[in-house]
Amino acid sequence: MRTVIVFGATGEVGKRAAATAAGPLHGLDVVLAVRNPDKPVDANIAHLRRLQADLADPASVERAAAAAGAVAAFVYVVFDAADGMAGVFRALRSAGVEHVVLLSSSSITHELQLLGDGAGLADVPASEKIAYLHARAEAAALAVPGLAVTALRPGSFASNTAAAWRPQIQHYGRVALAYPDVPMAHIASADIGDVAAAALAVAHPAAGSHTVVDLVGGSKVTSREAVAIVARALGREIAVDELSEAEYVQRFSAWVPAAALQVSMKLFRLLQEGQHDFESPEYAKNVQTWAGHPAMTYADWLEANKHLFLIE
Repeated sequence: MRTVIVFGATGEVGKRAAATAAGPLHGLDVVLAVRNPDKPVDANIAHLRRLQADLADPASVERAAAAAGAVAAFVYVVFDAADGMAGVFRALRSAGVEHVVLLSSSSITHELQLLGDGAGLADVPASEKIAYLHARAEAAALAVPGLAVTALRPGSFASNTAAAWRPQIQHYGRVALAYPDVPMAHIASADIGDVAAAALAVAHPAAGSHTVVDLVGGSKVTSREAVAIVARALGREIAVDELSEAEYVQRFSAWVPAAALQVSMKLFRLLQEGQHDFESPEYAKNVQTWAGHPAMTYADWLEANKHLFLIE
């Protein structure tokens, strides 16, 4: 039985990746790498072995991966890693890991499309912080001799709508939106986790290979349509306030990270202007190809996650 190690198992994607990888579909020996082994994890993965490790500490990463005997690892990007996570990837390879499945970002794909033919990871500008930090991590992993890298590049997470809209619904009964009529294919964390599990299960990927898997949800909806879907699910009216980009940034800059606002507003703006269609329908097929089931639509996701919007 192949052993894999999963970092970030308390997050939505990581815990799903671990559960699916350990389940009957793949049957992998899954070890959880967690900062605090005593911290509770999801019931579906509570039976799995846990080892202490912190992606901010490459030495702990090497110890955990070696103790697990892992040949593959699921890793997310640590934004404040001064070396772009190079130390983490070297530590994993030194411990015997042959394959890293990296939770990256569609923002890289977007920037490379804008830059044009021939552009590579090193060309992503530092001014595009989210794309730059993910590109730097992908490049750092690829620089490690003998390490195969599968980079998952999901688009907009469906769960982000709950994080952004639930407080507004609770306090005001309405949602403020910029670019409310631009369609997006929000992706479910569970789908990303299932694709990650399938990638972990790939036996002996070519050393030094770089596999990019762009991921989006099963259907496109505008933000206005998504709010209406939420309203029907909750059985209540939810009004939409349309804001300009400047008004939106001003209102939410106090609690939404500047880099996140930057990338989302840029994406919406370019989509509205019709310059690019960053969410190719082909990307939705990647969930089917890798996970063996269709990508969830936004309505599908909401049906399973309505509790995220419920008012306490």
